[in-house]
Amino acid sequence: MISDEDLMASTAQGDTNAFEQIVLRYQDAVWRVACRFIGNPVDAQDITQTAFLKLFEAAPRYQPTAMLKTYLFRIVHTTCIDYSRKHRPAILDDPTDVSDDSPSAIDALMVKERYATLTQAIESLPLRQRSAILLRYEADLSIREISNILPATEKAVERLLARGRNALSTFLKDT
Repeated sequence: MISDEDLMASTAQGDTNAFEQIVLRYQDAVWRVACRFIGNPVDAQDITQTAFLKLFEAAPRYQPTAMLKTYLFRIVHTTCIDYSRKHRPAILDDPTDVSDDSPSAIDALMVKERYATLTQAIESLPLRQRSAILLRYEADLSIREISNILPATEKAVERLLARGRNALSTFLKDT
């Protein structure tokens, strides 16, 4: 498998197939982070497209001093912040369609309610805690990668994650 950095170098040389491979590798994770951050799947799709467009435009300037994944999620994070400043976030009803093979309508309703409660809990977090939680658990980034994106020390990211988890736990216990 070709490394992300090699694909980005090929993209800088005009290879759109290389960029397509980058998009295929990361589009789901980027969308999940944007969807959780913004709370709307349609807007998350717009943010995903904008982030990849920014990445494509940055290809000639990209220096592999950090992993491409970190670089991409910094773009995603900044794009989400910019979007949230311009738009009021809305609670997401359901990011995925409930399939017809679900055991029952009651089970589907319970899943939908749990998801709405979790989304509300995430949206209640302060911005930096929300960012750290989403980058860690939705994008599956390491503490070090998150510290490069936010920017913060690794210890500060650990504290943000701990406070975020505690706040989520408290919010979910109270509901």
